[in-house]
This record gives sequence, structure tokens and C-alpha cells, in this order.
Amino acid sequence: MYSLTVGQTYSAGKPDLNADGRPDQLVKHFGSNYGDVDVVHYLGFVQCGDGTAINVLEGQFKDVIAPVVITEPWPDLTATRGCAASGHEEDPPQRIKLSFNPESYRYEEDSKLDPASVCISSP
Repeated sequence: MYSLTVGQTYSAGKPDLNADGRPDQLVKHFGSNYGDVDVVHYLGFVQCGDGTAINVLEGQFKDVIAPVVITEPWPDLTATRGCAASGHEEDPPQRIKLSFNPESYRYEEDSKLDPASVCISSP
């Protein structure tokens, strides 16, 4: 069971991000470093043929959504980010497009936003 005093990490999906026929892994981690406010981190790992994995995604997101059907490698992903400030749990989340950058071999935000920018007003 998840609680505010103990973090939890679990699988958040197994899309085939690089369209190689092997399922990759989205990992969601809840942390409680900010008192009663949860911070959610996502990691994405692509499975290699030798049994290892490469980290291709990392960020402070509420959700990361991959297309249901992936026919081409490295589809754009949709992420959302919520406000991590106490009292702002009902603020609308930011919608963020994540695109794969072949030079860095990572998914990146199209417009890099500070995670604090999601908060509409200060506490």
C-alpha cells in the first residue's frame, strides 16, 4: 500500500518506444520529500538486445502517455505536470509534449518549463 511516509515505485506501462518488438518500461515513482505533497517522477527505459536497458526519459510529471499503437520508432509522448505546492492540488495540470532527441538519445520537453511554472498562484 502507498503511504505519504514511504515512497513507491512501480511500472506505469510497457510501450515499445523504439518499435523493435521488445516491450520497454515506463516507471512511476512517488516521493514525499515535500511534506504532505507528493512529487511524481517518471523514468523511461528502452530494452536492449543484450538484456540491458537505456534510460531515455526522466522528469517530474504527473502522467506520461504513449500512443496505444506504435508503428514508428520514438513517437511523441504526452505528459502532464501538476503543481507541487500545498493548497494547489486542484490547479489544472500543464500538458507537455515530449519528443525524442536522437542526439541526446532522450525524450525532451518541446518547451522546457520549470516544474514550478505549473502553479497558477503562490501559496
